[in-house]
Amino acid sequence: MTNTEPLTHTNLFVIEIARWIAVLPVAAGAYVGIQVVVWLLSEMSPGFAGTDLWSQLVNSVAGPYCLVLAGAKTAPRYRFMAAMILTLLHAIGSITVTGWAVLHPERTSYSLVWVIIACILGICATVGACVQIRSDKKAPR
Repeated sequence: MTNTEPLTHTNLFVIEIARWIAVLPVAAGAYVGIQVVVWLLSEMSPGFAGTDLWSQLVNSVAGPYCLVLAGAKTAPRYRFMAAMILTLLHAIGSITVTGWAVLHPERTSYSLVWVIIACILGICATVGACVQIRSDKKAPR
């Protein structure tokens, strides 16, 4: 037996609030999920197993891109604004981690140049996701 009762204004409001609450968890889940998928593919691919460079390069772009895209697509409205806020949050986090690595190079096993390149790639990927959200004609509102 299915419920055929139409959605009321209150029900729609609750659904919209739930989607706004879900934006950050969905974005974080997409970021972590793509990191795990890329890591697994890297470990299972002949010639790539045991090398971090390939997976780090892909994760520098794919993780931030998926973070912004999934989070913004979860938002019920104002998706471009949600994408810009997620981009800003990611940029703040990336710049903070990169700044820490520059100030404490003895605490990282990676080249500072590589850390800076990964930061720049990630920020560019989030901006690309914003552009995609902005140009997505199918996205409501």
